[in-house]
Amino acid sequence: MKHARIFLFIIFFTIPLYAANQTQNLHRYIWANFNHAQGNLDVAQQWYDEIFSNKDTSMDMYKGYIALLRDQGKFQQIVALIPKLELNKSFSEDPVIQLILIQALEKDGERDKAVERLIKANNAHKENQEIAFFTANMYMQRKEPKNALIVIENFLENAPNKPNNFIFHFLKAQILVHLNQKDHALEQIKQCIQMHPSFEKGWLLYSMLHEEKDNLKEAIKGYTTYLDLSGGNKEVEKHLLSLVLKEKMLSQKTKSVKINEQELKQVLSLFEQKRFQEALEHLDKHINNKYNPDKPHLNIELKNCCDRTKFKCAHNIITTPVFITEKDVVTELLAQREMSSL
Repeated sequence: MKHARIFLFIIFFTIPLYAANQTQNLHRYIWANFNHAQGNLDVAQQWYDEIFSNKDTSMDMYKGYIALLRDQGKFQQIVALIPKLELNKSFSEDPVIQLILIQALEKDGERDKAVERLIKANNAHKENQEIAFFTANMYMQRKEPKNALIVIENFLENAPNKPNNFIFHFLKAQILVHLNQKDHALEQIKQCIQMHPSFEKGWLLYSMLHEEKDNLKEAIKGYTTYLDLSGGNKEVEKHLLSLVLKEKMLSQKTKSVKINEQELKQVLSLFEQKRFQEALEHLDKHINNKYNPDKPHLNIELKNCCDRTKFKCAHNIITTPVFITEKDVVTELLAQREMSSL
């Protein structure tokens, strides 16, 4: 009877106390996350200090805490928490948590462990955008393009077909170019710009691939779109003009074209004003028109009008399997996030 009374005392008095502690911690956790979101990291840290001063703290509180530690750059503290976090199944299966742990390991100099964890996370979450991107990028840094390609293909196969997946078609196209599979690369870049028509880097690669195949009309269309979206690029503008002249000569089966110097100046002026389509229409209109022999004109020969040596900015994209930066990807994904039902 005595033992039964002790048991009832524990039930009726300890459980409410435990529940009260949990309620207080939940209140603190909400304020910690609010201040974290507002950028008040020191205040958020104070709330977490109060939370962890309680022995009855739930493991769930660590989800927000390690995100705060990441934003504070306290990667060693995150790494020190990994053994404790791994005991909780919800942490080991959470892709967001795993990305934070991977970043912490890498920042703390544990690159091999970070890579091992990243590969494991990718195998478990093939549909996760960020994990797929970081895994593919890791393989590219290790000069393993085929493994990077497998990661991207697995992602595209498993993830829902959303507009913000355009970046993976772009990355896949880059790898296929590197593997000299340019026809397949063109198919991927078409899907990329179909999903995100204002992605300027996609149009640049689209143009280069068409130029490689001597599809000059499509290349011209792509370069013009790229210039409209990017706001201009001197190298691309110069290359586009020479490409238009070349296409004109090939279509007319001539070895040269004549254009009045004054008209060419007008074309260049339109380019400076970012009126690219209008400039090309003006150029097309005045090439080989009747001109006054007494006025200065240019006679442009086919062999000189379009140098096959690629200009630098486009050459880097088509020949070098280097991904656009993480910052670019994140920016593009955020820009597309509003367009899709994530």
